[in-house]
Amino acid sequence: MTSELQRTNIQIGADASTTVVIERNFDVPPDVVWQALTDPAQLRLWAPHTADRVLDSFGPATLIMLADGNGDDQEVSIEVLVVKPYHVLKHTWGPDVLRWEITADVTPDGPEVLLSDVNPAGGDEDGAGSVLVLRHTLGDPSMVSAVAAGWQLCFDVLQTVLGGHPVPPRRGANALNYGWTELNERFADELKVKPSVVFPPE
Repeated sequence: MTSELQRTNIQIGADASTTVVIERNFDVPPDVVWQALTDPAQLRLWAPHTADRVLDSFGPATLIMLADGNGDDQEVSIEVLVVKPYHVLKHTWGPDVLRWEITADVTPDGPEVLLSDVNPAGGDEDGAGSVLVLRHTLGDPSMVSAVAAGWQLCFDVLQTVLGGHPVPPRRGANALNYGWTELNERFADELKVKPSVVFPPE
């Protein structure tokens, strides 16, 4: 499967924070996407991490960053800040903040465009598809292209998981085997930032 640059942009907040915004469509309803974002067993199939509990309630939790045999797994303490089942999940991730927004894709000519906050009353829960928007606010703005490239690979895997034909995860150092370096360069060029330095050159 060839990764394509999906709908990705940068937003600068009033506090000068840098947020990478990624939008992706999935052919499953919002409750199925929600489970993939919150259930530890589902997260393990596609995300860079799993969790020590289901992420469907406020309060502390631990993410386990999965190395898949290429190094050691690492634990990260997080705080779940916002939970609106099937619509919004927001949590910290080290110095970063991740806000996940899900809406039903019910428009006849394409995805429902999400311009601001999710309207929990909007959308048809029985719709055929979903629009997922990730707003990843960075503690380190130099990580823009790395974050965009990493989530691109993870979302490619999530697409196969939700489609019932999962491929192996593409995370951690193993992401280098799936074109992460090239994606890092492409996102840097597309978003007009310097390429992130994550893996030291050999």
